[in-house]
Amino acid sequence: MMRRLMLSGLAAGLVLSGAACHLCKKYKGRDCCPSAGPYLGDPVPRGGTIPPTSVPTTPPSPMPGEPLPPPVLPDTRGSFSIDPRTPPGPWDPTPTRPSQPELLTPEPLPRGVSPEVPLSSKSDASGFLGEPVRPVGGTDLPPKPADRMLSGPTARAPVGLPGYARVAGRDGVATGRRPGLDGFDWLKSNGFKTVVYLHAPSADVAAVRDLTAARGLRFVPIAVSPGTLPKAFAEFAAAVEDRGGRPLYVIDETGTRAGSLWYLLFRTRDLLGDDTARLRAAPLGLTEATTEEQKQFWIAVQDYLAKR
Repeated sequence: MMRRLMLSGLAAGLVLSGAACHLCKKYKGRDCCPSAGPYLGDPVPRGGTIPPTSVPTTPPSPMPGEPLPPPVLPDTRGSFSIDPRTPPGPWDPTPTRPSQPELLTPEPLPRGVSPEVPLSSKSDASGFLGEPVRPVGGTDLPPKPADRMLSGPTARAPVGLPGYARVAGRDGVATGRRPGLDGFDWLKSNGFKTVVYLHAPSADVAAVRDLTAARGLRFVPIAVSPGTLPKAFAEFAAAVEDRGGRPLYVIDETGTRAGSLWYLLFRTRDLLGDDTARLRAAPLGLTEATTEEQKQFWIAVQDYLAKR
């Protein structure tokens, strides 16, 4: 029953459509019913032709056994690229390439920086990359410090000063053996002011005094013997503690006199124990009493400490 109703409705529609076209031809004198398109339900424009489309047509299906065309992958730069996993085919789009190389502009330099180094300031010693550029008419080395008096003995290696050693705990004080000519020159060039000479009571000090005076150094001679140890120690302590005479250099012939006086200074002025005073005085000249002179000095030192 339903099928009959549908067929009847379809037939009625066809009759009405044909009648409408017949009446249009009869009263208007032209065909009002354009021809249909190639597909069912396609809109047909006036005139009966389908306008060309801008959408590319689908490529024909390959023949049996012929490989499929490679898929087209979008490129982030706006062009197309071919998937390398599939062989190329006749429908591959041609990738677009820039006709001219891309130019990269340099980033602007910070404010106050010159865009290039003047030609006159470029080093001509070598052409290696990264070599420092020397300033025009100068050097890249730091400037030398102005000549000034040192507040303490210099850390540079001494010349002509045998047994040179700095005294711990006393800035600007050093000690050693009797210098040579170049040693006196070194003391002068390194800012020393005073030379304290610990000598035997019978020694001639004129040569050492002349060497120091010729270089503008203050000369302090102190006669030291086991019998004059208390008096010599008082003069020695006064000279060493005088900050106005620093930098100061203490010298003797063998180190026996200097070592004995430094040991006494550490025990009485610095209040150090025997072991610590021995350790500090050892590099300054104090040694084990092996000679007769060393034994006499050590007895005088112990006697001085016992009577305090």
